[in-house]
Amino acid sequence: MKLLALTVLSGLLALTASSQTTKPKPKPKTAAVSPAKKAAAPAKKPLTAKKPSPPRASEGTEWEKANALTDPVQRVAALKKFIKTFPRSEHFAEAAGLLINAEAGLGNDKLAAGDVDAAIVLYKAAVKDAPAPVPAGSFSNF
Repeated sequence: MKLLALTVLSGLLALTASSQTTKPKPKPKTAAVSPAKKAAAPAKKPLTAKKPSPPRASEGTEWEKANALTDPVQRVAALKKFIKTFPRSEHFAEAAGLLINAEAGLGNDKLAAGDVDAAIVLYKAAVKDAPAPVPAGSFSNF
């Protein structure tokens, strides 16, 4: 019985919601322009063709370039550029993981060299660049 009452009530709500109409927005009033002002108005510039933008590199090409780099500093820069350029890429999670591993690895190198301040900056960058749920094992080997 309760289910029947709930179904009828839902049907009535759907019926009333679908029968409502929105009020049209009033158009703003514009001041009438005299013919003298129309003649004094500057002529519109003709549309010119836009310069073609340089072709964007494809996602696959950029991913291969960033993934092939062996220098950690260049790899960090390339991965950051890839993530910024292709935020909806299928490689986004992998790129983010590689980025934080590369930054943490650079931090370890700086720490081993005795440059604690630079290591801290790199560790903080790795934490900042980590995705919202940090992938399992991202910081496990450091």
